[in-house]
Amino acid sequence: MSKWNAPLLVLLLALHNSIAKTKSAKQTQKVRITGIVSLDDGRKRKPFANASVYLLKTGKLKCGKPETPVILVLQRGKFTPQYACVQVDQPLIIQVRGKEAHRVAVSSRYYRRPGQARIPDKKLTIKFTKPEEAVALDCVLHADESAWISVVPNPWHDISQPTGKFLIDASLPPGQYVVRAYFHEFGRVEKRIVVRKDTIMLKVDLTFRSTSKKESPSSQKNNAYCPGDTSVWFTPNWRSRSKSDSPTNE
Repeated sequence: MSKWNAPLLVLLLALHNSIAKTKSAKQTQKVRITGIVSLDDGRKRKPFANASVYLLKTGKLKCGKPETPVILVLQRGKFTPQYACVQVDQPLIIQVRGKEAHRVAVSSRYYRRPGQARIPDKKLTIKFTKPEEAVALDCVLHADESAWISVVPNPWHDISQPTGKFLIDASLPPGQYVVRAYFHEFGRVEKRIVVRKDTIMLKVDLTFRSTSKKESPSSQKNNAYCPGDTSVWFTPNWRSRSKSDSPTNE
């Protein structure tokens, strides 16, 4: 072998390994991530419902643009569901059923409506352009009507059940990821996971601590929005309302 062949062979081998790694990184596999979310109050640990659980990775995860909307129904004094995850740029539809008027305010650091609006067809579509863990929806006219939305960067998410269980089915390339749970009263907890070529299922349990630093929902809402600027009227009986109750911007 000549003195030039050895360096050339090394270069070709390095190029081959680089191409193989690139192909491996692009290949995805179906992985099921499941576990239990719980709350430890210092005395006992119990299952925790309604936490947002989602997947994170350093850098961008390639995923399709979301087209199927998430639908929240406002009826008989409550949102259904009351807790939900929505992907960035995924349509969130608020539907109002019944004859009662509602005035819904969106509490968000990033989302802003250009003034009050009345919705004659009783349906509002919202899209969030940035991730945000705690978006609150409140009816200004009815104090008990509220919902919490977590805006997440990818479609791999779930809301924990009353048993604390969550389930995420994802298509992922091998690598390191973070499974995060969030609830507005207890902040976030997370664990790192490793997805390998032969990984099919991973079990991840996440525990909130009642001694954790809490976020105040009321202070967050007050800092995030002004009801007079971002609220939306749903008014089935709009013509019967007095002028003093009407929004200033139509």
